[in-house]
Amino acid sequence: MTGDSVECFNCGRPNPAWARVCRYCGVPLVAGDAAAVNSGPFPTDQHSLLSMGAAIATIVAAVIVGVIFSNINPTDPTVGLAPSPTPQASQPVPSASTEPSAEPTKTPKPTPKLPGTVAFGTGVDSSSCKLTDETNTFGPGTGFAHVITLDEPFGVNQLTERISRIRKNGTTKVVEEGANRAPADEHVVCYAVRSNDVISNWGTGRFLMRVYRGDEEIASARFRLTD
Repeated sequence: MTGDSVECFNCGRPNPAWARVCRYCGVPLVAGDAAAVNSGPFPTDQHSLLSMGAAIATIVAAVIVGVIFSNINPTDPTVGLAPSPTPQASQPVPSASTEPSAEPTKTPKPTPKLPGTVAFGTGVDSSSCKLTDETNTFGPGTGFAHVITLDEPFGVNQLTERISRIRKNGTTKVVEEGANRAPADEHVVCYAVRSNDVISNWGTGRFLMRVYRGDEEIASARFRLTD
């Protein structure tokens, strides 16, 4: 025994001089307490039980603090694990339609505007080329006259006229083609014949007249012949 520590007579380990019980084996170190020495495997005296209780309380407190801190900052359970595959959205399969697709509507091409005009009538004043009875329908016994007007002088000495029959399906068939004299320095010309001659040559029905200056179409108009 020294002034600062006392050696346990049971286990031989040093204890503080103020210690009443050995901190290692629990044997009383103060004289008069020898009768309280426990001969069993566990100490039963008050000082030993207090020391053991304090040690156990310290351990329990440390465990509780550790549990609290682990709940405050939990470990990510996904760390170290392979990422689960992301489900892919299935693409809808288009169903085959049994209905036929609608054909695009064909836009009719606009008819180009011609520089001249053709007008029909049963008679015409040859000096002024003015129609006396303007009409597009002709029958037996009437006259058949037409006036061709251009915004500029014809520039040629003759004009070509092409007559076509208009069929029920809208197509045309040429029935006659011929040339008529025209004043090159004028922009109006007129012609007149008997309708009987026209009907006998072309028959009845609907017709289309096209007027050409060389290869250039300058005017067109429709008319009807009846019996």
